[in-house]
Amino acid sequence: MEIPLCYRFDPTDEEIILRYLYNKTHGLPLSSSSTMIDCDLYDETDAWKNFFKATRETTLYIFTKLRKKSEKGSRVERATGSGTWRTQGDENLYNGGDRRQHIGIQTESYVYPQED
Repeated sequence: MEIPLCYRFDPTDEEIILRYLYNKTHGLPLSSSSTMIDCDLYDETDAWKNFFKATRETTLYIFTKLRKKSEKGSRVERATGSGTWRTQGDENLYNGGDRRQHIGIQTESYVYPQED
């Protein structure tokens, strides 16, 4: 499925969780495979950068498998081929604003380039 010309993907937090992340984690098809990508953030080629170059998007939605620093540890590896990524700010998300239906946590991630 191609993204239509001039289309701007700007889902709400609820839509991301209930329509995309839920389907992805339960093995169901996504409503669009062009708006979210599967990508290995740890890949030395930094394939995720190609998406930014091909579009004018400033936000990227990625599905990736996290790597742990050690087999038994709980810390996550944050180094990529071009730098490190860090998370900032956690915000609880609720279905329709109903605080009884907690559906997820929103966390922003930023990639900081490696210094040469």
